[in-house]
Amino acid sequence: MKSGPLARARSLSEPGHVAFSAETPVAFVTGAAQGIGRACAERLARDGFIVHALDRHAETLERAVSDMRAQGLKVVAHTADVCVRQQVASAFDSVNRVDALVCAAGVYSDASIETLTEEEFRRVLDVNVIGTFIPAQEALDRKSTRLNSSHAN
Repeated sequence: MKSGPLARARSLSEPGHVAFSAETPVAFVTGAAQGIGRACAERLARDGFIVHALDRHAETLERAVSDMRAQGLKVVAHTADVCVRQQVASAFDSVNRVDALVCAAGVYSDASIETLTEEEFRRVLDVNVIGTFIPAQEALDRKSTRLNSSHAN
């Protein structure tokens, strides 16, 4: 049997229960309700991280987190819009450190340049640019954060 923090994290698995340990690595994943974000959240949880899953779609996020917990993965749901600093900060305030950050929240518009509205374009920029900046800044603002540039995207 393997030893070390990741092995201990795996041994703490109970569906619907998140066991916290000072040695268990902590990851935050935005856009975690579906797609690439969900896949990243699942992978990190399988690798022994306690994953804090952020998404603005509460029902979809709850279903995804429930599915992951049913597999024995340690995942915490945070309904948050990555463009709203207070919501993102509230999620990060729930931990003492951050070991990994995946910014997978993103939106696009399939409108042509002729039909794309300024409002739609601003939403794409907000989520895809500001929505990466805010979580990264919040992670790095934590005094005990061990996050370094090789673990942020």
